[in-house]
Amino acid sequence: MQLVDILPRSGQRDEKGHGQSVLDLYRKLYREEFQFVRRHKHRIVDVKAATTTFNSLASCLFGGFPKQQNLKYFGSAFKDAFDPEQITLNAAALNQLYRTDFSSALRMGQDGLEVDYNDHGEPTLFILNAHEPKDLLDFWNFRAVHRSGIAIPVQWLQELSDFCKSFIIENYRPLPGNPNGVMIHPVCMFARSIPENNIEELFTKYLKVDTPAGWKWTRSRRTTST
Repeated sequence: MQLVDILPRSGQRDEKGHGQSVLDLYRKLYREEFQFVRRHKHRIVDVKAATTTFNSLASCLFGGFPKQQNLKYFGSAFKDAFDPEQITLNAAALNQLYRTDFSSALRMGQDGLEVDYNDHGEPTLFILNAHEPKDLLDFWNFRAVHRSGIAIPVQWLQELSDFCKSFIIENYRPLPGNPNGVMIHPVCMFARSIPENNIEELFTKYLKVDTPAGWKWTRSRRTTST
């Protein structure tokens, strides 16, 4: 069964669907938080890839909406309710987004959900090939069970190198509440599609920092979705 088979069409919204429509969530958020003029403007973004080859990456990181004509009302409802800032995704834009607070369609859709990760994993930079579906799927599954994971497209690793090094340095810190000097060690995790013989060079050139945190990297493990 395809996603389009279970989503209600425009003009047929009275039919029984599967689960709760995101439109109900948008109405709730609009009524309770966004219909009033704020002193400080909220930062909600609608992120679209600069080129079609990065469409899947944009949807994976920030959420997306169906493009079929009779399902476009989902995206229209998001824009009408929240007036998001339009962002064209490229290396510079991703670098800026990672350095600032923002909300996206993906985050807005999680509003009200309480997730118990039961996870003491380390802050992770997940280096992936933005054009490989298996890498995007692995990151999606990784993020579902780990609290701290940031996707870094290998295509933009050079442009994001400064951000990555800052992330490593800032997250190499004492474990809160531990009196024994235990440190949190950030991890650079490389996706399955990145050739093994390229990893050391990429890590050394763009990720390694001159601190005890700067040496640790690993390979992503194969994950499956259910």
